[in-house]
Amino acid sequence: MIAPKSILNLSNDRDTRNFFLVMDGKLWSVTGVSAEQEANRFTDKEDSTKLTAGRMWQRVERNHTSGRLKSSTTIFDTLDHNAEIMLVTIENLSDEDLFFEPVAAIPLYGRSADNLRDHRHVTSLLNRAVITDDGVVMHPTLSFDERGHQKNDMSYFVFGRDENGNKPNRFIADVEDYLGAGGTFLRPRSLLDKKSKDTIWKKPTEAIDGKEIVAVLRFPKCTLKKSESCSFQIVTGMVDDENIAEMDIIRRLIYSKTQVENLFETTKITGIVLLILFLKLAMKDSMDL
Repeated sequence: MIAPKSILNLSNDRDTRNFFLVMDGKLWSVTGVSAEQEANRFTDKEDSTKLTAGRMWQRVERNHTSGRLKSSTTIFDTLDHNAEIMLVTIENLSDEDLFFEPVAAIPLYGRSADNLRDHRHVTSLLNRAVITDDGVVMHPTLSFDERGHQKNDMSYFVFGRDENGNKPNRFIADVEDYLGAGGTFLRPRSLLDKKSKDTIWKKPTEAIDGKEIVAVLRFPKCTLKKSESCSFQIVTGMVDDENIAEMDIIRRLIYSKTQVENLFETTKITGIVLLILFLKLAMKDSMDL
């Protein structure tokens, strides 16, 4: 679904799940992955953060260095599907109105881990992606590694909604279009360059073939007054051809913030129960020795 990472990749790579706020001609990332936030690390301009985590979930709270806003980003696994949900909440901490454009950017990998080193470009030529009315679906034509070529039967997807169930209104699926000339995952040109061609932003039913794929979901501009907040739900997952109808079931999980919060509580409780069972089994095994 997403490119596998080693410990070293966590320091080197920036093609990760991201959610940008485009404001005042700059980018601010709720995950801390922007050029300015990277440059501010280990200085007095660095964002303050707090990490909370449990089995199958994690949450990062991040305060903008200016004190104007804060974000809460929760990522958790769904229990019944091969999918994860990302819940992002933005709150205005200032006395003035806050204006921004929210943009989710999730790279989709969708192939063997071996292809990180072997045939990365060739396998990208097999990618077939289509824009839907709420996200991006990728279905490579073949699964390709040193064992041979096989017909691919997996689809990978990213869908998004805001807290009221409203859909994104602009999309990019081609990594090259997203980054732009000279751009990077820390500072994608498409989000800042007003001279960029409108043609890079796609509409539902448009297809992108033979490219590295990233699901870029741009929501309408937001205005938050003092102490107001807003939330966005992003689901990333995979299904096989025999269960393709499950994709619609999964996309409906994020139609409301309340529904997502209920799913998160279920995951948290299940994680605690599993941990207790694991500890009981471990204690029993140690007593039997």
